[in-house]
Amino acid sequence: MKKPLLMIPGPTEVSERVLKVLSKPIVPHYGEKWKPLYDEIIKLLKKLFKTEGDIFIIPGAGSLAIEISAINVIDKEMKVLIPSNGYFGERLFDIFSPHGEVEIIRFEWGEDLNINKIREKVEEDPKIKAIAVVHVETSTGVVNPIEKISQIAYDNDLIFIVDGISSIGGIPFKMDEWHVDIAFVGPQKCLGAIAGITPMAVSQKFWEYMKKRGTMVPSWYLSLETWKNYVKEEPWHPYPSTLPSPLILALREALIEIFEEGLERRFERHRKTAKIIREGLSRLGFKVVAREDNAAATVTVAATPNNVNPSTLIKKIEENHGILISRGLGKFENKWIRIGHMANTAKPQYAMNIIKAIEVELSKLK
Repeated sequence: MKKPLLMIPGPTEVSERVLKVLSKPIVPHYGEKWKPLYDEIIKLLKKLFKTEGDIFIIPGAGSLAIEISAINVIDKEMKVLIPSNGYFGERLFDIFSPHGEVEIIRFEWGEDLNINKIREKVEEDPKIKAIAVVHVETSTGVVNPIEKISQIAYDNDLIFIVDGISSIGGIPFKMDEWHVDIAFVGPQKCLGAIAGITPMAVSQKFWEYMKKRGTMVPSWYLSLETWKNYVKEEPWHPYPSTLPSPLILALREALIEIFEEGLERRFERHRKTAKIIREGLSRLGFKVVAREDNAAATVTVAATPNNVNPSTLIKKIEENHGILISRGLGKFENKWIRIGHMANTAKPQYAMNIIKAIEVELSKLK
């Protein structure tokens, strides 16, 4: 059976260059030959995040990076605020909550995060010491106003945590300029690499915050101080565990591809592709969830026309056109479709192909 083209919100397609790297013999994750490669990857990631802070490559998925953020930031007699307008905002809340006091401000799925309400909540509650937010909410196709929220965190001296899993590498992200203290990205999303590792970036402000903690981080492996200490004390092996060297070398190749293209050209390619998809879906009678001014360039979510079952449409598109898209999440599982256009599928031709496939199958289902 032929593999379908992946136009889901992750994982996305990877290039032949990245696949070729994965086919090479295994190399150890330490030693004289490995260390220069690893150092190069760290430099490329700093360039991607636009930060002078520390970078760690964590073995595990993005959810682990969220857990690490929670366990390092949450302390006694403090609170984390999570503004949510979708499925993955709720996921942040679910992961943070077992570690301490967390408050969620819920907004309607697909709507903007209300900056004034977030600011009011922060200023009326002195226990709030951190804000955590999703950058691109792939359940709705909305990009959240990170720069505006960062100003609230900065003005109130809060730790600012950004889930950039589905944004970094596909849309602008400026960690240092936006005063972000913890951020992480999914390689299988906009980077066009492989799932299984999660690059995390942390600021100097975060380390200052850690010095003031009232309690120790209740973990050795998940403590970012453990990871930092290995960088300092074990330069030949700057991480406290085995790393999956094939995935990291694949990430290196993907990062090299990104900077060969150039970030601005890459962002523009994502924007053009997203616009074609939004316009095409609207023409076919779909209702795009995001507005033009808050629509993400990496994923588009839309409600199907009346009486069209998303699962049926998705199945027919895969069977007859060899393209895989996704259905909605949560309460919109049977109402919405989700189309990923990240990294190697963020190209106008792919956008036109999926719109044509939808048009053909839609005409059969009406």
